[in-house]
Amino acid sequence: MEFGTRSIRSAGKGSGSVEVTLPAVFRGLAGLPCRVALRDGLRPELVLQPELGPARAAFTRLWDMLAAAMALEPAAPPLADCALTLWPATEAPAAVPRLAWADGLALAACAPHPPAAVARSVAIADAGFID
Repeated sequence: MEFGTRSIRSAGKGSGSVEVTLPAVFRGLAGLPCRVALRDGLRPELVLQPELGPARAAFTRLWDMLAAAMALEPAAPPLADCALTLWPATEAPAAVPRLAWADGLALAACAPHPPAAVARSVAIADAGFID
């Protein structure tokens, strides 16, 4: 995913602090801890890897509630069978169900939860995971 060229600003010599202005689409990830890595080589890259553990835990809680409500055997959520994206997809449905980490993070936050995030996340049940 390409978001154009951004500048890096320093907070001052010796501080080690730098600032990168990201596109507004990243605003939903504000405050989320990220691992920062520099991939060196012919085309060096600065990589931000968000901590998505809270989203995974929220999807697991939601899956457990769905299974209990439908009297199904307890099982791990089928995350390996889903396409996991950072944001909800805007194009047509894929061959496999898509879960958005941004929705999981919204569900991991304090209630009330955004209805659209809940609806998209519950839609995995309609994708053939629950008979």
